[in-house]
Amino acid sequence: MCSFASLASLLQKLPLNKAPGPDCISAEHLPYADEFLRFFLSELFDMCIVHGYIPNSCLNTTTVPICKNKNGNMSDTSNYRPVAVVTVVSNLLEHFILSNISAFVGNTDNQFGFRVGRSTVQCSFLLKQTASFFVTHGSSAHGVFLDASKAFDRVLHMKLFEKLIHSKVPMCLVRLLKDWYKEQKMQIKWGKHFSEPFHVSNGVRQGGVLSPYFFAVYLDDLSNEPNNIKAGCYIGEVLLNHLTFVDDICVF
Repeated sequence: MCSFASLASLLQKLPLNKAPGPDCISAEHLPYADEFLRFFLSELFDMCIVHGYIPNSCLNTTTVPICKNKNGNMSDTSNYRPVAVVTVVSNLLEHFILSNISAFVGNTDNQFGFRVGRSTVQCSFLLKQTASFFVTHGSSAHGVFLDASKAFDRVLHMKLFEKLIHSKVPMCLVRLLKDWYKEQKMQIKWGKHFSEPFHVSNGVRQGGVLSPYFFAVYLDDLSNEPNNIKAGCYIGEVLLNHLTFVDDICVF
Protein backbone atom coordinates (compact mmCIF):
# COMPACT_ATOMS: atom_id res chain seq x y z
CA MET A 1 0.00 0.00 0.00
CA CYS A 2 1.01 3.62 -0.47
CA SER A 3 2.29 5.12 2.77
CA PHE A 4 2.56 8.82 3.54
CA ALA A 5 6.36 8.58 3.71
CA SER A 6 6.74 6.70 0.43
CA LEU A 7 4.52 9.20 -1.36
CA ALA A 8 6.69 12.06 -0.10
CA SER A 9 9.76 10.46 -1.70
CA LEU A 10 7.89 9.77 -4.94
CA LEU A 11 6.92 13.43 -5.20
CA GLN A 12 10.60 14.27 -5.53
CA LYS A 13 10.71 12.30 -8.80
CA LEU A 14 8.19 14.49 -10.58
CA PRO A 15 9.88 16.59 -13.29
CA LEU A 16 9.34 20.30 -12.69
CA ASN A 17 9.01 23.17 -15.16
CA LYS A 18 6.88 21.07 -17.50
CA ALA A 19 3.60 21.84 -19.23
CA PRO A 20 0.51 21.14 -17.09
CA GLY A 21 -1.63 18.13 -17.92
CA PRO A 22 -5.13 18.12 -19.41
CA ASP A 23 -6.50 18.94 -15.95
CA CYS A 24 -4.35 22.13 -15.84
CA ILE A 25 -2.44 20.83 -12.79
CA SER A 26 1.34 21.11 -13.00
CA ALA A 27 3.98 19.12 -11.11
CA GLU A 28 4.72 22.09 -8.84
CA HIS A 29 1.23 21.89 -7.34
CA LEU A 30 1.85 18.57 -5.57
CA PRO A 31 5.19 18.82 -3.72
CA TYR A 32 4.48 22.37 -2.55
CA ALA A 33 0.89 21.72 -1.47
CA ASP A 34 -0.25 21.17 2.11
CA GLU A 35 0.69 17.82 3.62
CA PHE A 36 -2.99 16.87 3.77
CA LEU A 37 -2.87 16.46 -0.01
CA ARG A 38 -0.29 13.69 0.37
CA PHE A 39 -2.61 11.87 2.72
CA PHE A 40 -5.51 12.08 0.27
CA LEU A 41 -3.32 10.97 -2.63
CA SER A 42 -2.04 7.95 -0.71
CA GLU A 43 -5.66 7.03 0.11
CA LEU A 44 -6.60 7.47 -3.55
CA PHE A 45 -3.79 5.19 -4.75
CA ASP A 46 -4.70 2.53 -2.18
CA MET A 47 -8.33 2.56 -3.33
CA CYS A 48 -7.23 2.36 -6.98
CA ILE A 49 -5.29 -0.82 -6.22
CA VAL A 50 -8.03 -2.38 -4.08
CA HIS A 51 -10.80 -1.73 -6.61
CA GLY A 52 -8.73 -1.98 -9.82
CA TYR A 53 -10.12 1.34 -10.97
CA ILE A 54 -8.68 4.75 -11.87
CA PRO A 55 -10.82 7.91 -12.05
CA ASN A 56 -11.49 9.02 -15.61
CA SER A 57 -10.00 12.44 -14.92
CA CYS A 58 -6.59 10.78 -14.43
CA LEU A 59 -6.73 8.81 -17.68
CA ASN A 60 -6.83 11.63 -20.20
CA THR A 61 -3.79 12.28 -22.38
CA THR A 62 -3.23 15.20 -24.75
CA THR A 63 -0.94 14.62 -27.74
CA VAL A 64 0.75 17.64 -29.30
CA PRO A 65 2.38 17.15 -32.75
CA ILE A 66 5.81 18.81 -32.82
CA CYS A 67 7.36 19.58 -36.21
CA LYS A 68 10.74 17.91 -36.73
CA ASN A 69 11.91 20.04 -39.66
CA LYS A 70 10.25 23.41 -40.15
CA ASN A 71 11.92 23.74 -43.55
CA GLY A 72 10.49 20.41 -44.67
CA ASN A 73 7.03 19.42 -45.89
CA MET A 74 4.64 20.73 -43.23
CA SER A 75 1.81 18.56 -44.57
CA ASP A 76 3.80 15.32 -44.23
CA THR A 77 2.70 13.42 -41.11
CA SER A 78 6.15 11.79 -40.81
CA ASN A 79 7.59 15.28 -40.26
CA TYR A 80 5.88 15.46 -36.86
CA ARG A 81 6.83 13.91 -33.54
CA PRO A 82 3.96 13.35 -31.09
CA VAL A 83 4.54 14.56 -27.53
CA ALA A 84 2.11 13.23 -24.96
CA VAL A 85 1.06 15.37 -22.00
CA VAL A 86 -0.41 13.33 -19.15
CA THR A 87 -1.92 14.31 -15.82
CA VAL A 88 0.48 14.78 -12.92
CA VAL A 89 -1.53 12.44 -10.69
CA SER A 90 -1.25 9.61 -13.23
CA ASN A 91 2.48 10.31 -13.51
CA LEU A 92 2.82 10.01 -9.75
CA LEU A 93 0.72 6.84 -9.72
CA GLU A 94 3.02 5.29 -12.31
CA HIS A 95 6.04 6.08 -10.12
CA PHE A 96 4.26 4.35 -7.25
CA ILE A 97 3.47 1.27 -9.35
CA LEU A 98 7.05 1.16 -10.62
CA SER A 99 8.37 1.17 -7.05
CA ASN A 100 6.27 -1.95 -6.42
CA ILE A 101 7.04 -3.91 -9.59
CA SER A 102 10.69 -3.00 -10.26
CA ALA A 103 11.78 -6.30 -8.69
CA PHE A 104 9.60 -8.24 -11.17
CA VAL A 105 10.48 -6.50 -14.43
CA GLY A 106 14.21 -7.20 -14.53
CA ASN A 107 15.46 -7.94 -18.04
CA THR A 108 18.12 -10.16 -19.53
CA ASP A 109 21.71 -8.98 -19.85
CA ASN A 110 21.12 -8.71 -23.60
CA GLN A 111 19.06 -5.57 -23.10
CA PHE A 112 20.77 -2.22 -22.62
CA GLY A 113 17.94 0.29 -23.02
CA PHE A 114 16.18 1.83 -20.00
CA ARG A 115 18.44 0.08 -17.48
CA VAL A 116 20.42 1.67 -14.68
CA GLY A 117 24.14 1.57 -15.42
CA ARG A 118 23.58 0.55 -19.04
CA SER A 119 23.39 2.56 -22.26
CA THR A 120 23.37 2.08 -26.02
CA VAL A 121 26.96 3.34 -26.06
CA GLN A 122 28.00 0.20 -24.18
CA CYS A 123 25.92 -1.96 -26.51
CA SER A 124 27.61 -0.45 -29.58
CA PHE A 125 31.04 -0.95 -28.00
CA LEU A 126 30.38 -4.63 -27.26
CA LEU A 127 29.09 -5.20 -30.78
CA LYS A 128 32.23 -3.68 -32.31
CA GLN A 129 34.55 -5.57 -29.96
CA THR A 130 32.78 -8.89 -30.58
CA ALA A 131 32.94 -8.48 -34.36
CA SER A 132 36.58 -7.37 -34.17
CA PHE A 133 37.52 -10.39 -32.05
CA PHE A 134 36.15 -12.93 -34.52
CA VAL A 135 37.40 -11.11 -37.63
CA THR A 136 40.95 -10.78 -36.28
CA HIS A 137 40.93 -14.51 -35.46
CA GLY A 138 40.03 -15.48 -39.02
CA SER A 139 36.27 -15.96 -38.65
CA SER A 140 33.39 -14.23 -40.36
CA ALA A 141 31.01 -12.09 -38.33
CA HIS A 142 27.41 -11.75 -39.50
CA GLY A 143 24.89 -9.39 -37.94
CA VAL A 144 21.09 -9.40 -38.01
CA PHE A 145 19.30 -6.13 -37.28
CA LEU A 146 15.61 -5.62 -36.54
CA ASP A 147 13.92 -2.36 -37.49
CA ALA A 148 11.69 -1.60 -34.50
CA SER A 149 10.40 1.78 -35.69
CA LYS A 150 7.13 2.79 -34.02
CA ALA A 151 7.49 -0.34 -31.85
CA PHE A 152 6.04 1.36 -28.75
CA ASP A 153 2.78 1.92 -30.65
CA ARG A 154 2.44 -1.72 -31.72
CA VAL A 155 2.51 -3.47 -28.37
CA LEU A 156 -0.52 -5.74 -27.91
CA HIS A 157 -2.12 -5.02 -24.54
CA MET A 158 -3.29 -8.53 -23.67
CA LYS A 159 0.08 -10.02 -24.62
CA LEU A 160 1.77 -7.42 -22.41
CA PHE A 161 -0.46 -8.34 -19.45
CA GLU A 162 0.31 -12.04 -20.00
CA LYS A 163 4.02 -11.29 -19.84
CA LEU A 164 3.56 -9.22 -16.67
CA ILE A 165 1.70 -12.11 -15.03
CA HIS A 166 4.44 -14.50 -16.16
CA SER A 167 6.96 -12.13 -14.53
CA LYS A 168 5.09 -12.55 -11.20
CA VAL A 169 3.83 -8.95 -11.06
CA PRO A 170 1.12 -8.88 -8.32
CA MET A 171 -2.30 -9.54 -9.83
CA CYS A 172 -3.86 -6.53 -8.10
CA LEU A 173 -1.47 -4.28 -10.06
CA VAL A 174 -2.03 -6.16 -13.33
CA ARG A 175 -5.78 -5.70 -12.86
CA LEU A 176 -5.29 -1.99 -12.27
CA LEU A 177 -3.09 -1.65 -15.36
CA LYS A 178 -5.63 -3.58 -17.44
CA ASP A 179 -8.38 -1.15 -16.46
CA TRP A 180 -6.02 1.77 -17.11
CA TYR A 181 -5.18 0.66 -20.65
CA LYS A 182 -8.77 -0.28 -21.41
CA GLU A 183 -10.28 3.05 -20.36
CA GLN A 184 -7.54 5.50 -21.34
CA LYS A 185 -8.48 8.25 -23.75
CA MET A 186 -6.40 10.55 -25.91
CA GLN A 187 -7.04 13.75 -27.81
CA ILE A 188 -4.95 15.73 -30.27
CA LYS A 189 -4.15 19.39 -29.68
CA TRP A 190 -3.44 21.53 -32.73
CA GLY A 191 -2.84 25.14 -31.83
CA LYS A 192 -5.80 26.11 -29.66
CA HIS A 193 -8.05 23.38 -31.00
CA PHE A 194 -8.68 19.90 -29.56
CA SER A 195 -9.95 16.77 -31.26
CA GLU A 196 -12.67 14.60 -29.81
CA PRO A 197 -11.30 12.12 -27.22
CA PHE A 198 -10.72 8.61 -28.58
CA HIS A 199 -9.71 5.25 -27.13
CA VAL A 200 -6.28 3.72 -27.73
CA SER A 201 -6.39 -0.03 -28.34
CA ASN A 202 -2.70 -0.88 -28.66
CA GLY A 203 0.76 0.37 -27.72
CA VAL A 204 2.23 1.38 -24.39
CA ARG A 205 1.15 4.74 -23.01
CA GLN A 206 2.79 7.72 -24.66
CA GLY A 207 4.70 9.74 -22.08
CA GLY A 208 4.19 7.07 -19.42
CA VAL A 209 6.79 6.41 -16.73
CA LEU A 210 6.18 2.66 -16.98
CA SER A 211 6.19 2.45 -20.78
CA PRO A 212 9.95 1.84 -21.32
CA TYR A 213 9.94 -0.91 -18.68
CA PHE A 214 6.85 -2.54 -20.19
CA PHE A 215 8.39 -2.46 -23.65
CA ALA A 216 11.55 -4.12 -22.31
CA VAL A 217 9.45 -6.86 -20.69
CA TYR A 218 7.54 -7.27 -23.95
CA LEU A 219 10.78 -7.89 -25.87
CA ASP A 220 12.47 -10.07 -23.26
CA ASP A 221 11.36 -13.35 -24.85
CA LEU A 222 12.72 -12.25 -28.21
CA SER A 223 16.00 -11.39 -26.53
CA ASN A 224 16.15 -14.79 -24.84
CA GLU A 225 15.60 -16.85 -27.99
CA PRO A 226 19.18 -16.53 -29.37
CA ASN A 227 20.49 -17.71 -25.98
CA ASN A 228 18.14 -20.69 -25.88
CA ILE A 229 19.20 -21.99 -29.31
CA LYS A 230 22.89 -21.64 -28.39
CA ALA A 231 23.75 -19.76 -31.58
CA GLY A 232 25.76 -16.63 -32.14
CA CYS A 233 28.71 -14.99 -30.38
CA TYR A 234 29.06 -15.06 -26.60
CA ILE A 235 32.25 -13.02 -26.31
CA GLY A 236 30.10 -9.93 -25.63
CA GLU A 237 28.86 -11.38 -22.34
CA VAL A 238 32.43 -12.21 -21.32
CA LEU A 239 33.58 -8.69 -22.13
CA LEU A 240 30.68 -7.17 -20.19
CA ASN A 241 31.75 -9.02 -17.05
CA HIS A 242 35.28 -7.63 -17.28
CA LEU A 243 34.57 -4.02 -18.11
CA THR A 244 33.74 -1.03 -15.98
CA PHE A 245 31.97 1.98 -17.44
CA VAL A 246 32.40 5.43 -15.93
CA ASP A 247 30.27 8.08 -17.64
CA ASP A 248 30.09 5.80 -20.71
CA ILE A 249 33.91 5.55 -20.88
CA CYS A 250 35.21 2.00 -20.99
CA VAL A 251 37.82 1.02 -18.42
CA PHE A 252 39.52 -2.40 -18.61
